[in-house]
Amino acid sequence: FPVTIQQQRAAVAYRTYRDEDEEMEELELPGVSILEEGEAKGHDLFVDKKSLEEALKIMKGARNGVKVKMNHGSGLDAVVGFARNPRIEGNRLIADLRLLRNSPHYGLIKEMASEAPDQFGVSLAFVNESETIDGKDYIRPQSIASADLVSSPAATNGLFEEMLAFMEKVKFRCWSYRDWET
Repeated sequence: FPVTIQQQRAAVAYRTYRDEDEEMEELELPGVSILEEGEAKGHDLFVDKKSLEEALKIMKGARNGVKVKMNHGSGLDAVVGFARNPRIEGNRLIADLRLLRNSPHYGLIKEMASEAPDQFGVSLAFVNESETIDGKDYIRPQSIASADLVSSPAATNGLFEEMLAFMEKVKFRCWSYRDWET
């Protein structure tokens, strides 16, 4: 029974983001958007390839990943996971978000990632020295304190930009075994 690549991807996406019965100590949300080229909304700053590369270098230096918290300015009790395996894909810095099962926010984040990933995202909390190029100030991260979950991220368009685009493109749905029969 031939299965298209799009059907396979959609099935994997469905399993990853919607499996409410998954019994894991932690949950990994792969390919979470961390930083994207363009304007950092509301900050009069811009992100370019060099911004992504410098943030990537800092994130790779974090031995256990960069801590992920609920909102900026929160404390240790707000740590909900870690951003690991950072990488640049196209014009975005992405990472895999490893949620802590024992976080009091675990269920909320899991449900929001499943139901409305476009309604929140990641915002880096970092020390910056900007570089002015052609009258625009570009982000040059010096250190990263955390990658925080926020309702309106400045430098991304949502948690899973690539997954949202993919789901839109293939009219995402769950296929049953009957859909794969020839």
